[in-house]
Amino acid sequence: MKKKIIAVIIASAAIVAILIAGAVIYGIKRNENNAADKPPDHTESMSVTVPNGWKTFLSYDLMDTQKTGPTSISIYKDANESSPLSAPDMLVRYYGSEQPANTNPMDSYKIAEYIIPFEAGAFTWEGYIAANSASRVVTLWTKDRDDKIMVDIWLDNGGKTLDLNDKNVKNIIAKITLNK
Repeated sequence: MKKKIIAVIIASAAIVAILIAGAVIYGIKRNENNAADKPPDHTESMSVTVPNGWKTFLSYDLMDTQKTGPTSISIYKDANESSPLSAPDMLVRYYGSEQPANTNPMDSYKIAEYIIPFEAGAFTWEGYIAANSASRVVTLWTKDRDDKIMVDIWLDNGGKTLDLNDKNVKNIIAKITLNK
């Protein structure tokens, strides 16, 4: 049991490190290019709409050898520019037909249960809520033909929380669109 808990903690730390690296790399590129003041809210494949006070950062799939562009959008609630990773967040990821959807295995969590599928925006979402000693996460996914979208909602961070039933969280999920 201790080995499993340690493995989950290590896996969680690796995911966080990848997200931080992607956000930092994009943030540096964004500042170098003097991008507009409005945070990025779309990739080539998808778009999101976020409420005022939420920050967005694009990130690249580190396994993408073609470097086709950002495939993920990190969204932080009540984050400040100097420390966005200290706020609860959502990670919206796009997977095309050529990419396998990278899922967080439900069995790696100490506690996990499926969420009843629900409709939001143009999609029907499935998923689960899970917890271990370090964090709570909601993982959602949907499919539109060969396009797949996954959303991870990290519910606790920096002493702040998010909730799947939060009006803003629901609106963000409902306004995810594919750019075709």
